[in-house]
Amino acid sequence: MELVQVLILFCAALLLGCEAQVAFEIRPYPSGASRNAGCYLKDHNNKYLAFGEVWSVPGECSAISCERSIALPDGTPAFQLQFMGCGMQAVMRPCWSTDFRTGPYPKCCPRIQCPDADGDLESNSINDI
Repeated sequence: MELVQVLILFCAALLLGCEAQVAFEIRPYPSGASRNAGCYLKDHNNKYLAFGEVWSVPGECSAISCERSIALPDGTPAFQLQFMGCGMQAVMRPCWSTDFRTGPYPKCCPRIQCPDADGDLESNSINDI
């Protein structure tokens, strides 16, 4: 599991300063759980996600997706999760960042707004990428 933690930290450091933040985690299946069927989120009352399913976390501007089934180096069956969030933004004048925080991810992510040459507002968000 030490390799997984290093990988998560590397991904977070790599994406620091970007508009989106993504991290991966590999977890062993809970005892008695059906293997190769999906992922279990122990931090969210063992919520089940099918492979390929994306879940917007209630009350948070983030999402979790169930990626695939794999085996740990010792052969233990496991699954891979992808965690997605808004990340951080650096904004320079005359632009500013607005904080929406409503709706499912990624619609809840902050947006950068800048005046155009006519003084009208232009908006950029993770949805525009």
